[in-house]
Amino acid sequence: MQAPASAERSSLEAALPRLEQALRGNDVIGAAEHVVIERQFEAGQSNPTYLLRAGERRIVLRKQPYGQLLPRAHDVVREHNIIKALHGVGFAAPRPLFASEDREIIGTSFFVMDYVAGAVHSDPALPEHAPAERRAVYQAMAGTMARLHRVDPAVLEQAGIKPRGDFIGRQVGVWRGAYLAAQTQDDPRIEAVGQWLIDRKPTAENIGIVHGDYRIENLIFRGNEVAAVLDWELCTVGEPLADLAYCCIWHHLPQIVLNGLADQDLAALGIPDEAEFLDFYAQASGIDAAPTRGYFLAFAFYRLAAILQGVYKRALDGNAASPQALTRGRVAELCLTQAAAFAARA
Repeated sequence: MQAPASAERSSLEAALPRLEQALRGNDVIGAAEHVVIERQFEAGQSNPTYLLRAGERRIVLRKQPYGQLLPRAHDVVREHNIIKALHGVGFAAPRPLFASEDREIIGTSFFVMDYVAGAVHSDPALPEHAPAERRAVYQAMAGTMARLHRVDPAVLEQAGIKPRGDFIGRQVGVWRGAYLAAQTQDDPRIEAVGQWLIDRKPTAENIGIVHGDYRIENLIFRGNEVAAVLDWELCTVGEPLADLAYCCIWHHLPQIVLNGLADQDLAALGIPDEAEFLDFYAQASGIDAAPTRGYFLAFAFYRLAAILQGVYKRALDGNAASPQALTRGRVAELCLTQAAAFAARA
């Protein structure tokens, strides 16, 4: 019996002739070029992503997973439109090439974009780097996030995204619903923490473009600089501090969980602790995160619990985009525990 990721790739391979025809018809590849799959990227749990080669050119295809999907989930055409808008104003996003919702081509919606060469760091401890390089990488990560948050949110109107107000209230509703739709056992904390987040919302709200999954594994580096930001599926307009808190989650997880940093000697590694990382961001953005730090960490863990619960459920159903999905999805319960703990301390 094929593993889900292998079956996923086999289905795409069978659709390559139709994909080639669509790409030729939209001037993505030449008339004599043929598309081959070089590999499927292992990183990422949501939308299967492939490195393709057409002649001497490399491109990246990102698609919905096969199988039953939650409503409004895995909207890769929306993601394409976000990347197109941000690339158009000079932000570090890959150049989009083509998107289609025609399921007759490869069986799902998809888009293709330029391949951006560089390094992707799956381990936040950056084991191959020297201490000074690690500090520079984290400073670049904070600076690029701040630059995104300074982009005028009106840029995303061409992608159909506009400010709607009450970002936290809407997000809690979305992620509560997503968790419940994918739950495999009852856990009253999803209701309790969700209500706490609603009751304790900050009175003032910053408005900016929120990436939604901003972390080191979704960045491509050239040297110590960010060459491109990936994985825009969850991007919206709302509270930028949600991005910042999510990026700090790894400071509160042990190494055995998602390669966390909490039990590592950050000073010896040259990696900024959470307070210094927040300072990097504040200097670049002008936004002070300290007063609401605990609240947004509770929110970030609550949201990640819902995301990973969905990953876990898809793995159980045989529709995982990554072979790591079953293992990582089980971290959902730990994230909910952390959310409840930050809520209790805030």
